[in-house]
Amino acid sequence: MQRRMRRNGTTARLEMTPMIDVVFLLLIFFIVTIQPQDLLARLDVSRPAAPPTELSPMTLLRIDVGVKGYVINGRRLPLETLHRRLSKLYKNTPSTTLTIASTSNASHSQLVKLLNACADIGIENISLMSL
Repeated sequence: MQRRMRRNGTTARLEMTPMIDVVFLLLIFFIVTIQPQDLLARLDVSRPAAPPTELSPMTLLRIDVGVKGYVINGRRLPLETLHRRLSKLYKNTPSTTLTIASTSNASHSQLVKLLNACADIGIENISLMSL
């Protein structure tokens, strides 16, 4: 009778801890044994082109748009004069980056006129900021 009770009273249990340990050991084994050359050979990556041999000088120019007009290098200029100077500058150095800083009390039309003048000249590198 005692033998029957032991067999019926206990249930079979499946231990998961050894299985998890084996899985982690296999994972570590495969990570350590993989060769990085195999991975790099199968990747489809487009590489960047070689840098240009001659680097063009890049300059920065800032124009402030305020209530009283346009200020460049501390001098107030009317839009026509500013347009002429910008066109001369961008003929010589087209890679110049133009930063336009507008004050909060400047009129919107002043900024739009300046942006239209820049578009007429063909300036592509323009950054806008508010003061």
